[in-house]
Amino acid sequence: MHTQRTSLLTAITLLLFATTFTGCLKDECSNTYTIYRPIYKSLAAVRSDMKWEAARNIEQPGKIYLYGKYLLLNDVGKGIHVFDNSVPAAPKKMGFLRIGGNVDMAIRNNVLYADSYADLAVIPVSDWASAKPVAFQDKVFADRNNYWRDANNASEVQVIVGYEKKDTIVDCETVNTWNNCPNCSFADASGRPIFSNVNASAGGGTGTGGSMARFTLVDHYLYTVTTNTLSTFDIASALNPQKVDDRILGANIETIYPFGGKLFIGSMTGMFLFDLVNPAAPAPLGTFSHARRCDPVVTDGRYAYVTLRGGDACGGNSNQLDVVDVTNVQSPRLLKTYPLSGPYGLSKDGNLLFICDGNAGMKVYDCSDPTNMKLLQTIANLGTTYDVIAHNGVALVTTKNGLYQFDYANFTEVKQLSKIALTN
Repeated sequence: MHTQRTSLLTAITLLLFATTFTGCLKDECSNTYTIYRPIYKSLAAVRSDMKWEAARNIEQPGKIYLYGKYLLLNDVGKGIHVFDNSVPAAPKKMGFLRIGGNVDMAIRNNVLYADSYADLAVIPVSDWASAKPVAFQDKVFADRNNYWRDANNASEVQVIVGYEKKDTIVDCETVNTWNNCPNCSFADASGRPIFSNVNASAGGGTGTGGSMARFTLVDHYLYTVTTNTLSTFDIASALNPQKVDDRILGANIETIYPFGGKLFIGSMTGMFLFDLVNPAAPAPLGTFSHARRCDPVVTDGRYAYVTLRGGDACGGNSNQLDVVDVTNVQSPRLLKTYPLSGPYGLSKDGNLLFICDGNAGMKVYDCSDPTNMKLLQTIANLGTTYDVIAHNGVALVTTKNGLYQFDYANFTEVKQLSKIALTN
């Protein structure tokens, strides 16, 4: 009996071991992936869809732009909401300008320049109701080139306009047949999906933009930045812009801000200064370097104010404001650092500095002495604050929840004037 019992236990143990070992082998060769299958649309269709439409709800608030009485709010990737902001306490919806793949914008003399995926669209807006593109510059934003197939005819060019997300379990043998990075999350030029491993079982004039802008205008030149390039367009012929210069700046360029005949360009690793003595070919001046962070910049010509945000792709964990002395443009130097929570955009008007400090709200500082700035007010409960334009006593603030306007004529008590909510 003892011998039989021992044999039975041994057999059960061997069976459990074999089952467990087989399961481990199976786990090692199967992974759960999120597939992002590209959604295609012809370039001709993308362009024909660019038109003025009735006002609609805001889906994802993006960048803001002021042009005369008009307030423009980008809806990321969708187009631009336009408001009559003659009375900031009661902005009026006018309509929506559909522009697929749009993120940035700038206006000069009633002509709107907007990105549409990799292209630059030229749209007269003297009459918003009839606004539609009249010209394009093809593939000028290389970091957003989503053309799937090049062709001479726009109707034959396919554009990736989005991705369909689907989770799937894939065995190792199949994974090994893909010559793509399994940790990427888009699709290659042929349309073959690339995967994101989510669970491996075995291991009248010129307008004003915000500090997060990648477009800016100086006289009859439009300056744009991509992740690694500063481009210059001559728009003297407003409806026929011509690219006249490209400057490779390195990687991780984020924002551009003009002041006093210079360009201040923010990147994840520092701030670049360019001189516009020859506006058709910006010339490099000095550079201010910092640890890898996300960082828009504004300036008053004497000091530059740079917010540094850590975490995720931005790198590091510190969050702060750097005040940089730029009186010697060849050699900017750090003057002082102030701690923050998770800053994004900022704006300066006189001695007031407005900072969108992420979830901590909008902060208003007295920066009359940059070495001893004083926090005047924190406006909380706005949602994640993103960008701000302070202009003529009104601060416009974009957040995850919509767009707010504040009266700061009495800077000791900044008051809310209005809110444009996502579902208004």
